[in-house]
Amino acid sequence: MGEFDTERTALFGRDAELAAVRAALAEGRVVAVVGSAGVGKSRLAREVARGVAAAGRVVLTVPAAAATSRAVLAASLLDALGVPLGEDGAHDELFATAADHLRRAARPLLVVETVEQLAGDTAAGVAQLVAAVPELHALVCARVAPELPGARAVAVGPLRRPEPGEPPEANPGVRLFYRLAANLGARIGATPADLAAVADLVRALGGLPLAIELAAAWAPVTPLAALRARFAAPRAAADPVQDAVASAWEGLSDGERHVVELVARLPQGLDVAAAERRLAGALGLADLAAGLVHRSVLLAAPGRADHAAPDASPRLVVADVVRAWALGPGRSRGRAAGALDEALLTWLEGLAEDAARGAAIPVEDLRNALAVASGPQRSARARARAADAVLALAPALSARLPYEELAASVHVPSDLDAGRRVGLILVRVAALARLSAADAARAALTEALDVARAAGSRALEGRVLVHHTLLVEALTAAETAGHMRDALAVLGPRGDRTLRAEALTTLAFTLGRLGDHGLAEERFAAAMALLGPDEGGASIGRALNNWAVHQSLRGRAAAARDALLRALAIAERGGHALLECAAACSLGEAALQLGDLVAARDAFERSLAVARRLGYRRHARLAAAYLGAVAHFRADPASALRRYDEALAVVAGGWDDAPTRGLVLSARALALAQLGRRADSEDAFERARAVLDALANPALSAASDLHRLAAAVASGRLAPGAALAAAAGIQGGDGEGAELFASHVVTAKALLRLIAGQEQEQERAQEPPTAAAEPAARRLLIGPATRWLELPDGTRCDLARSPRSRGIVDALVAAFEARPGAAVAADALIAAAWPGDATPEPHRSNRLYVAVTRLRAQGLGDLVRHDGDGYLLDPAVVVARDGPQKT
Repeated sequence: MGEFDTERTALFGRDAELAAVRAALAEGRVVAVVGSAGVGKSRLAREVARGVAAAGRVVLTVPAAAATSRAVLAASLLDALGVPLGEDGAHDELFATAADHLRRAARPLLVVETVEQLAGDTAAGVAQLVAAVPELHALVCARVAPELPGARAVAVGPLRRPEPGEPPEANPGVRLFYRLAANLGARIGATPADLAAVADLVRALGGLPLAIELAAAWAPVTPLAALRARFAAPRAAADPVQDAVASAWEGLSDGERHVVELVARLPQGLDVAAAERRLAGALGLADLAAGLVHRSVLLAAPGRADHAAPDASPRLVVADVVRAWALGPGRSRGRAAGALDEALLTWLEGLAEDAARGAAIPVEDLRNALAVASGPQRSARARARAADAVLALAPALSARLPYEELAASVHVPSDLDAGRRVGLILVRVAALARLSAADAARAALTEALDVARAAGSRALEGRVLVHHTLLVEALTAAETAGHMRDALAVLGPRGDRTLRAEALTTLAFTLGRLGDHGLAEERFAAAMALLGPDEGGASIGRALNNWAVHQSLRGRAAAARDALLRALAIAERGGHALLECAAACSLGEAALQLGDLVAARDAFERSLAVARRLGYRRHARLAAAYLGAVAHFRADPASALRRYDEALAVVAGGWDDAPTRGLVLSARALALAQLGRRADSEDAFERARAVLDALANPALSAASDLHRLAAAVASGRLAPGAALAAAAGIQGGDGEGAELFASHVVTAKALLRLIAGQEQEQERAQEPPTAAAEPAARRLLIGPATRWLELPDGTRCDLARSPRSRGIVDALVAAFEARPGAAVAADALIAAAWPGDATPEPHRSNRLYVAVTRLRAQGLGDLVRHDGDGYLLDPAVVVARDGPQKT
């Protein structure tokens, strides 16, 4: 969302308009700069923004491509504000998050680049933001005045044309032409004849800055007389800008036209370096593009240095009038059209290859990918190639684009084969399901089933049935179980193992929700047997993760932890990032149940780090929410509030979006109460109640009620004893999903007991102090050759068969003995445990994380702490070596 490079374009003859816009912004909060194409609206707005930024205010520029809908506008704003992950355009939380960030900015100014006409949905979004952020001002450029409440319009017309008898050098259009030509290296004299020729040219171009710029671009290579004759020649069109574009177009070589057409077909612009890399220089793109930028036919927008493209090169974009000309009737015919199609498809397939390597794809290119795939492809083969690329990009599309945009943009050509059609429909289904658009998602799934059945493919039919799990928010547990049974029947005993395993684990998990734990265990066992005990792929990892979640729901946290450690090891070996995210998050939940806050925090941090790196919004939201819960249990409400805000700022995807959003809002309200912000707390509780009431889930409502009791204790409105007595009567109920959400009730009760206990501790602290014995120091005894450890509680931890664990413990103990409290860097621990190993990142870090987690599970617990990029032993522990070995 950077500005175009405007240093070459001086601002002439706009003093009155500049003053008018500044005055309008001083008097009102919404200003519309209105004018025809090529008149310089955006250039004027950028000059105003430059002055605003120089005064220390925050300026956010939204390109025209982001002004197409409210959802895209909000997602683009969050991206510009530095929020790592986008927001789901169907939820009000998206705009609430953008407003929260804008409220923290210094008197922000929102600049919306020139659009044909600001869409009503987008205009409503701008108005909503202005109403929600008292200090926000908006500056909108459009050809037609937008319908914005209280907007003040400033009309911008062409530059004043040279008048007869007026000295040409005094005319702003003539001065602009001379400045632009000089910047391009042209040597144009200032004789009366030359000045008169330029004045004639500016007069013929109607004083429009864009037309003058296009004409000036040819000054270094065209004599002034020929230039005047070329651009001043009468044409059929009465629009001077179109005349100038047509003249500029006629002067381009075939290769230059090809590049302009290529950029024009990519609405978000083209990253030159990335395109050169993917197209292997076939077009000579860089050299041709440089010349076109030099002549103002293309514009260079600075590459945005963000999490997606840290070293982005400038993106080439095309002015809308040039785009219309390049894509107009009669363009791109014959061999050139085939070459252009091939270049676009090669570029699209290059994006898919980058995604397969784990590279983060910029949002602009994801939107371009959808535009290319839905554009005019001249052969069935080309449409198939485009579909394959979109399917490869599906995870990135789901992670980075608003679901509303994705659901509307995925194109499914009717002449594709059944497999590709079903795949594209399922991408759309996932977006619709996450928008809670259950009816539309059901209709799309029905379409996919019809395609699969018409093709006679039982494998495709089973795949579609398994994807009904995406609609679990709208389906009852019984319906979900029915779909999975249908899927298993369709797939049969010889069907795809992965799909059968997915159906079995989903069925088992659903049976657990229905309370049939015995049958659930049988289905899990069948899934594991189907995949095989030694299989190392993501399928068995997902099965382990689902089984572990089921065990956690049954209160078997230790068994869940062991399964999740195995799942993480599978993720490490295979580089399965999504499995790593899910298993680390589930491991954190199990650690919370076991009371190991250090292990829980590290697991959730791990999940959050991978989710941020790869754009997995659902896991980022879940991990941030759980980190808020960990902070709450560590009696740190300020950190809890920060984590909850982070969770709400992330797009919540998937079936549990609304429940988790409601619980996060409720827990956030408790943190606000603990911080003394009672009014904000009550408002947050009301927002949570609105979400949870719509779900009508007794367990979720019970958890929120417990949060309210804890908030009343924290704010001094209710005695701890009374709150605990009231909590005893609050149960989660036995409705749909009660089993699934029972852990939230347990967690909320534990949090209430913690806060009530702290309140009682504060009351006791006011009493006269009594002498108390110093707690005994905890001791860690290291056996010979670190073959065993004796833990503070006297239990023995056997490391005789764990050389990796011994290496880690030796390094930690050595650092402790040298300087207690000093952390050992992750690289040093990896070298101690796996000497000489050259495994690349991130697998090395994953391996260390699993090893440390296993040590903690063996009893070290919070004796091993995470600090920055390393680990250390608790400085308060007493370490002894070579004690008497016990039998």
